[in-house]
Amino acid sequence: MGVPAWATAIKTCLDKTAADPASRYAQMATVDRLGKPHLRTLVIRGCLGELTIASTSPNAIDFWMVTDQRSAKVQELLSQPEVEIGWYFAEPREQFRLTGLITIDTTSDSPTRHKAWRSLSTQAKVGFYWPKPLEKRDPFNEKSFQVSQGEMESANPPDSFVVLALHVTKVDHLILRGDPQNRYIHNFHPVHGWNQMEVNP
Repeated sequence: MGVPAWATAIKTCLDKTAADPASRYAQMATVDRLGKPHLRTLVIRGCLGELTIASTSPNAIDFWMVTDQRSAKVQELLSQPEVEIGWYFAEPREQFRLTGLITIDTTSDSPTRHKAWRSLSTQAKVGFYWPKPLEKRDPFNEKSFQVSQGEMESANPPDSFVVLALHVTKVDHLILRGDPQNRYIHNFHPVHGWNQMEVNP
């Protein structure tokens, strides 16, 4: 089916903003079991095709992120895996709203999970060894936040390390520069593939 136009547009934005680490930050909206919305910022680290699966796989352009298995978002995603991600690139002034399904990789022998772990910086790895998120912090026991280099460089990622993969099914692409602005809706059809429609901004 080839690379969809929205994926090429995101790649162009990433190339233009490669020097800015914030260009990888995006906001993910989820809902909990009670239907209440939650929003948080994650780092979109790349596409699965850059890890271990074949670049010709239909999942090669799925975006991957990492999170702590003990975090609230994991339970929310298990209950409702459909999410929307807002990704804004300030320099080219382009916004992408990505709708899709999240899969959660916790498998101990997953090649994707292991390669994702090895790709992280030491600073990114250390948080997965900290105490459980959202528990009351004990200022008199800060030793629980001290992690040895050996632990972080272990061959196996800790159980708390989770890889999230977003399988995109719809993209709303808004180009804010220009007068008038330009907006495109991309929808995926299981048989016909991606369809692009230009709409009013």
